[in-house]
Amino acid sequence: MSGKWVFSNKDVSKLLEKAAAAYEVLDTDRFRIAAYQQAAVSIEHSTSEVKDLWDDGKLDEIPGVGKAIAGYLDELFRTGKVKHFDSLFKKLPPAMFVFLEIPGVGPKTAFALAKKLKITGKNNEETLNKLKNAGMAGKIRVLENFGEKSEQEILNGIQSLKKGELKSLFPETNPAF
Repeated sequence: MSGKWVFSNKDVSKLLEKAAAAYEVLDTDRFRIAAYQQAAVSIEHSTSEVKDLWDDGKLDEIPGVGKAIAGYLDELFRTGKVKHFDSLFKKLPPAMFVFLEIPGVGPKTAFALAKKLKITGKNNEETLNKLKNAGMAGKIRVLENFGEKSEQEILNGIQSLKKGELKSLFPETNPAF
């Protein structure tokens, strides 16, 4: 059972968090969302590498990983991607997933910002800069369900990301993300 793709627990956790966020925006039932979130947390905090557990056929030993998620992880380790996740993510603006890295920004807020402001970018930094510029120009506060305070919180969040806390924002170099 050896796949050639190498994904750390953090990579797999991020992928499952991304799936949970997508399901939340697409109004999937809360139990599915919670399952993905639980699996992401379990994998991120696991003392064993999820790839090793997969190699040993023990994915079912990870708390929160049921048959469906185990099947997706099997596909990920065998092929380097998950077709179901690819089709799920294509239903949403790519910028949404970049905006999720901003402290205090959840899936529905990230989706609203990406969709209403029609932000796209060649990379994560450009995408964040476009959101920052929109905020500096006062374009966030005029959106429905936003205001000056939320605009300022988003700008502060972008600032904190740019201070070197720019986590691995679903790296463009990783085919699964």
